[in-house]
Amino acid sequence: MKIKENSRVGRVLILPFFIIASLFLTFFEFSAAFGGSGAFQPIPLFEIDCASGGSASVKPSPAGTNDETISMYAASDFPVSFSVFEKLNLLLVLDPGRERLCRFDMSGKFLGELKVQAGANLSGFVWLASSRASFFIFDGACEIGVIEADMSSGKIFSPLKKIGIPALSEGSPADDFTPGGIWPLAARGAFDEGLLLNAVFGASSDRAFIYKKGVIAPVKKFPKNFTGSASFNGGSAVFGVEARGSEAIMSTFDLATGDYDWVPLLKELAPAGAKGEGVKSVRPAGSDASGCVYIEALYGGASGAFTACYIYKFNKNGKFMGRVRVPESPEMPARRYIYIDAAGSIFYMKKSDAPNKVRFYKFTIDELN
Repeated sequence: MKIKENSRVGRVLILPFFIIASLFLTFFEFSAAFGGSGAFQPIPLFEIDCASGGSASVKPSPAGTNDETISMYAASDFPVSFSVFEKLNLLLVLDPGRERLCRFDMSGKFLGELKVQAGANLSGFVWLASSRASFFIFDGACEIGVIEADMSSGKIFSPLKKIGIPALSEGSPADDFTPGGIWPLAARGAFDEGLLLNAVFGASSDRAFIYKKGVIAPVKKFPKNFTGSASFNGGSAVFGVEARGSEAIMSTFDLATGDYDWVPLLKELAPAGAKGEGVKSVRPAGSDASGCVYIEALYGGASGAFTACYIYKFNKNGKFMGRVRVPESPEMPARRYIYIDAAGSIFYMKKSDAPNKVRFYKFTIDELN
């Protein structure tokens, strides 16, 4: 049946068709993202193959080498940390098996690698784009590795240099401190850029250091019994989250001024206890350039099993700004599997259901009350 171009009947019949089709596609996309039965099934940005190199963009093996040489992660090892610089179209993945930092664009294209070759087990890294310095920490080692390079281009300016973690004061030993996590500290006024290292294995407090012209010096003002903290993006302050009595609080400490403060958070983040249902643990996930902080909250039941995980967003005064659901676990032994970029986008690294593959996800705050 032909429909005349100017026919009102034709327009009446065609318009509902497009409306219905559009609604169907919207429902299909929603179901694909969240599961038709209400299951949490986020859609990944891309996936890499840890056993075979993960991408068609990985160059073929040069003559005289084998496939293991270009393996993304040796012996089925999985990445332990990653960072995202979306404005630079750059995602960095730490490969401990091959002692290197792999570069991808935001579509998953392999751009190249930075050889670390530290002779130790890599466990974390940060890249300070302003100074082009990359810092690495190692399992069980009281030292930091430094390489100066432009990660956008892959150009190296200075090779790996290992620096022992200095003592907090003259004569005090430094070998009792093993870093378990690492965060960047931005320059602010007279405060030079540097590092925040999380304490593990009985150390009484996290430690902060400034880095200038190849020298690492401790920040003397860091408070005692302040552990599990994270840095503010673009600032010299750090923050932590803890359960205090029947409520959850956020503490902040400015390394440049020495100012300390704390604010209570939402009541729903108060610990539920071993036998209760609700929040089982909270920890810092990162911050954005506007000064907002992001907190990972794991929910569970009386059985102890985790049932859901959310990233909460607060401003620096503790005002709730929203939350979004993310996976409960990366399902691999990664030190950093959540990364908050300067714009406030939330990135997540997780083991795929497929063997030897890792997926990367992007989330944005979608629950505002």
